[in-house]
Amino acid sequence: MSDDDSRASLWEIGPWSQRPPETAALLNPAFLGALVTCAAWEHEQRSGVGLDVPTAFLVPPLVLHSQTRAALPRDARTHLSVWITRYPILRAGFPHRTLQLVPLVREALRLSIRSGVLVVASGILHAPRNPARLPDATPEVADILNRARMVGRWLAANTDRATVFALLGVRP
Repeated sequence: MSDDDSRASLWEIGPWSQRPPETAALLNPAFLGALVTCAAWEHEQRSGVGLDVPTAFLVPPLVLHSQTRAALPRDARTHLSVWITRYPILRAGFPHRTLQLVPLVREALRLSIRSGVLVVASGILHAPRNPARLPDATPEVADILNRARMVGRWLAANTDRATVFALLGVRP
């Protein structure tokens, strides 16, 4: 497979019938949209401004990868640069995880915007209402959603987007 073929496969997602069961179950557009919505709500509550679209693509790879999720700070006071220094191995895999999730996050954003869960204006995502907590969620799903909320607050505290992307080793 050439480099062009492997890059193209990162940006394409097949029909539901051809997706592996794990992808269809865990990386479905509704769940990924819920992660971004939780982050966007908290980001706007903290900063007064919604979450910009490119930054929304950072949320799922931060909270879905179990080791990264476990290493995230408990609150938004820890600066991203400090966290990166503490966990260089997690940061090393972040660009790859982010690229792999791009088409799925794009699909999730389309669904969330179409359904009114997220509103986009001038490249900024707004959650018109606080996303409901799921009382029947498994402990892992509840943790993922809670960490997405914390990541929204954390990104609001780290306001220089160019620095955030550079520290994480990705480009918008």
